[in-house]
Amino acid sequence: MCASHREVAARRPRNTEQSQAQRLSWVKSSYSGGEGGECVEVAVSPGSVHIRDSKGTGRGFFTVSQATWSALSTTPVAVTEEH
Repeated sequence: MCASHREVAARRPRNTEQSQAQRLSWVKSSYSGGEGGECVEVAVSPGSVHIRDSKGTGRGFFTVSQATWSALSTTPVAVTEEH
């Protein structure tokens, strides 16, 4: 039986993830909030897209397939403003 990606990521040593993050080329979203908050950064590798919080780059990232990223990035989302 094969472990899920989440289970494998949970067992991966933290220093290995940090090392991988340093090797990736991260790009900040062009749809960042006006005050510099609510930003994500993405890095593309063969077959995968890695996503992290731009304000917490040392806190890790998660990985999705390129097909999943394509579906996520082309799906319209309702945006609400908090007052």
